[in-house]
Amino acid sequence: EEKTTYHITAQMHSKFEVFPAQLRARVEFGYKKTIQSQMASLLSGTFPKLDHTYTVKTESSIRNSNPASVPNIAFVNDNIPSVSLTNTALLEEFLTTKTAALKKPSFVFLPQVKDLANPNFMRLHSVRHNEIGWGLDTNDCLSLHLVSIEDGRLHEYYIYVQ
Repeated sequence: EEKTTYHITAQMHSKFEVFPAQLRARVEFGYKKTIQSQMASLLSGTFPKLDHTYTVKTESSIRNSNPASVPNIAFVNDNIPSVSLTNTALLEEFLTTKTAALKKPSFVFLPQVKDLANPNFMRLHSVRHNEIGWGLDTNDCLSLHLVSIEDGRLHEYYIYVQ
């Protein structure tokens, strides 16, 4: 860590403890990097700049014999100025909409793949029924994938930051 007159830490709210410690640590580290970058700009007398905005999107589909079926894509949150804030917004949305999946969650980690960003990265997730796949793309944008069986049909749900 660089020499500074301050020490920055970040800890997610306890409501996120249902998610894997490794996932939370990565989001917390992102917050720390963002704050350090903003502080460095302020200390150098420049205005902190935000290069990108991020969006939380969901895709849901029912797997069937017709490969031409198109997923239902929805924008959940957009124009968020920080990847860490957006990753947290994704977790908030998942907590709110997928409470049943979080009762006894089984998480599967997908390692980062160089130069592969969402939505292509999140499509690499392959999980079994009642597992939740998670990973961070090349831009540290989070994605989760959930497969469930409802009425004898396989439902797939993706939520990701882009």
